[in-house]
Amino acid sequence: MVAKPSSETILTTYSFDELLNLVKMKAEKLVDEQLAGVKKYLESLGVEEKETPTITEKPVRKKTGRPVGKTQPEKEMSLGAHLLEVLGSEPKKIDEIMKSILDRGYKTKSGNPKQILQLELARQIKRKTIKKVERGVYVRK
Repeated sequence: MVAKPSSETILTTYSFDELLNLVKMKAEKLVDEQLAGVKKYLESLGVEEKETPTITEKPVRKKTGRPVGKTQPEKEMSLGAHLLEVLGSEPKKIDEIMKSILDRGYKTKSGNPKQILQLELARQIKRKTIKKVERGVYVRK
């Protein structure tokens, strides 16, 4: 039986790069062993082997932190933004506001979009961006 060197001996004998390479080699060996086990298991099930994907380096990232070449989808306007654009100096009823917002292209998955609009109206009143003239009638400040 071979004696295992102490941690202190290993750290004083090898450089950081050498230790890093040893760890990488051990990890690659473990991955290869696991892959061989998976292949053997698939063969026992009668599954044909396809091309084995190779491990590639990670894509280079821009300063944004997103992978190069991928772009974020355009964000749709929020209900609040539509609401502020639809409301003007003329008072409008909730039904008129809802129709105008939907005509502008606002999409909702809500089963009751009018209730969602009422919640947004309450938020905007709290922020003091719109004013409630009377019941169900609103105007932009």
